[in-house]
Amino acid sequence: MALRRGGGPCPRSGPQGLTATTAATGTIGFVFNLLWAATFCIALFLAYLLAGVLCCLTVIGIPFGLQGFKLAAISLWPVGRRVVPVEAARMVRDERAADLLASYRGV
Repeated sequence: MALRRGGGPCPRSGPQGLTATTAATGTIGFVFNLLWAATFCIALFLAYLLAGVLCCLTVIGIPFGLQGFKLAAISLWPVGRRVVPVEAARMVRDERAADLLASYRGV
């Protein structure tokens, strides 16, 4: 279940709400990703990759370089990807692991 900042359930999550497959994915998302790849993808990817390498040359720049590499990966195929806080990703991962464990146990 998705949570709002206040801690309550998100009204758009669930069977009729926003899911991983309805968030700009599918055929339309694929078409937009192809349009993106044909126009700006390579230039932006190479720019972020170069910036990441240059930042990693210094000890202080390594965290910025790692973020540049993450942005380079997102710039290749951006439609349908989500950027979420670490806490939200960890919460969803733990919840899915608990559900999977419960299904293995037969509960």
